Amino acid sequence: MKLLEYLKHYLVLALILCFVSCSTDKNAFLNRAYHSTTARYNGYFNANELINQSLNGYRKCYKEDYYSLIPIERNPNEKEIESLLPSLDTAIVKCKKVIQDHSMPSIRRSYKKVEHNTWIDENFITIAIANYYKKDYDAALRNFEYVEKFYSNDESNYHAAIWEAKINIEEGFYTDAHLKLRSLDLIIANQKEEAEKKKSKKKKKRSKRSKKKSSKKKEPALFPKKLIPELEKTKALLYLKKKDFKKAIFHLEKTLEATRKRKEKARIHFVIGQLSEQEGAFNKASENYRLCLKYPAPFEMHFNARLRRAFSEGGEGIKKELRKMLKDSKNAPFLDQIYYALSASELKSGNENQAVIYLTKSAFFSTANKRQKSMAYEKLGDLSYGNKKYVPAQKYYDSCAKFMPENYPNGEAIKNKANKLDKLVKAVEIITFEDSVQMIAMMGEKERIDFLENVVEEIKQREEQRKEMEAQKLLALQEIQQ
Repeated sequence: MKLLEYLKHYLVLALILCFVSCSTDKNAFLNRAYHSTTARYNGYFNANELINQSLNGYRKCYKEDYYSLIPIERNPNEKEIESLLPSLDTAIVKCKKVIQDHSMPSIRRSYKKVEHNTWIDENFITIAIANYYKKDYDAALRNFEYVEKFYSNDESNYHAAIWEAKINIEEGFYTDAHLKLRSLDLIIANQKEEAEKKKSKKKKKRSKRSKKKSSKKKEPALFPKKLIPELEKTKALLYLKKKDFKKAIFHLEKTLEATRKRKEKARIHFVIGQLSEQEGAFNKASENYRLCLKYPAPFEMHFNARLRRAFSEGGEGIKKELRKMLKDSKNAPFLDQIYYALSASELKSGNENQAVIYLTKSAFFSTANKRQKSMAYEKLGDLSYGNKKYVPAQKYYDSCAKFMPENYPNGEAIKNKANKLDKLVKAVEIITFEDSVQMIAMMGEKERIDFLENVVEEIKQREEQRKEMEAQKLLALQEIQQ
């Protein structure tokens, strides 16, 4: 009985405490603890879980285009975001409810902060980020600006400023983005300078009165180290938009120095490799592709990093690695790309004949990848044209035009080359045919028979080579389906 009485007393006491703590008007420890915990987990944590799960699901299904510069951040476009809207809207509703029910604004103007609930600003940030992914930039900007205005002494102020710069970049306001990022750089520099001054100064005794005054002054929060990778990455995004690849590389390298996320490092190294290739810094590109392989990443990223090293570096070591990749059943769907990379490596070594063989195999093994097939034919056309072999050049360009997808780069120029060479090729073929017929007619009977037997033998050899390649292709397709 006594135990039941004690339990009743504790239950009543718990209910009283819960009722008291639910009040948002009283700035007491218990009230702050209750509302801050609720805001942190019921709003901020759960909402961010929803956003992250949605984005992770999208990114797992995201198909990278390794023929182009891959994005630093894989964010859904206006069409792709439609499937994520329910989760993002739910996240916004959760945070809005938390702000409405658990905000503890100060009722008097004093040196104290306006908001006593330390997790309300994070909920505003979460709402803004969800709106950013929804492409509702106006709504996102309003929330970020609100945080900057009313939480100027909190870390969330810096978080908001970075995301504002991202919005400016997306909307094409590059000057505004630069100024916002520049202001953050100045804050970081000033904070470092102040920290150095404090270290150099000798400790001085202060009176109790001076201590009392200093305690009333709210010092701005230091720029958190955890936001430096995001800051540097945003700078890289800005310079990518402005096509300033050197500065983009510089800030991506700064991102690498600051981040601890291994998966992100793989992606950044790959992007640096691609940008370095475009800048003609092939040694740097090769080194970054090599470093990409050190960190966890999807199979296709590592596969393409190995291929890109062949284009950037060449050499016998790379050729050996690529030939080894040909024998691996996991790479069966990518034989066309491996042969193309081998051709690039052979061209770097000056072995054009071997390069042509590999390019022919690349075109042959391209079944579903029309982009790769077109690239192989285009390269064969360029090599033939460079050697003044206009007939095969026209055939290759014509094949390239036939298979190229709609978004193929330089597509119209290739079609024009094929059309311009067409008349020349027809004239050359007529002349060649007439010369051949006359040459055969002028031969003696035995010489003519020997000549025709040689022609038949060549046709048989070509047919055997074709059957052998078809068998290899069939085997590769079987390995893909297993």
